[in-house]
Amino acid sequence: MSRFFLAVDLDEGARSAALQLCHGLPGVRWIEAEQMHITLKFLGDLDEAQADELSERLQRIVMPAFQLRLRGVGCFRRKGPGATLWAGIEQNGALLGLQRAVERCCRAPGLPVERGGFNPHLTLARLKQVSDQRLQEYLNEFSAFASDPFPIEEFGLFASELRPEGARHTLIQSFPLQGEVRDA
Repeated sequence: MSRFFLAVDLDEGARSAALQLCHGLPGVRWIEAEQMHITLKFLGDLDEAQADELSERLQRIVMPAFQLRLRGVGCFRRKGPGATLWAGIEQNGALLGLQRAVERCCRAPGLPVERGGFNPHLTLARLKQVSDQRLQEYLNEFSAFASDPFPIEEFGLFASELRPEGARHTLIQSFPLQGEVRDA
């Protein structure tokens, strides 16, 4: 069994823009550039049969390609130590439509049900011991951040392997976006 998730990847321009944010906070673990993505749905552990069934369902999604823009920064705090620093995604109806289509495909028996709403973001770093004052200074410094628009022409099914130095994501299958919007 492997841990899986569905996500859209960044092009080099968006990745470069995101990397401009990855400095200035000591004691954080920055996400490696090649691991950056925008998660559509975390699936958790799936066996091969579940992954195959999901892949077949995802191939039925027909949507046109679209553009996204990174905008602003923020932080998700958890109970206890640690937090997640992120870049926001400018509000985008096409992205929300893709996420809803993905969610419908995942309603097959045995697949996890999403809890809570979809909050599109790009994880930049894991925070463990950053002072609240320094974090607030960082958030203020980059509050007006915005990338150029970048294309989203496909989404993918990724496997995630947890390692001591951080998760390693591997693309298993990509699903191109093209054609007219229709239900998956």
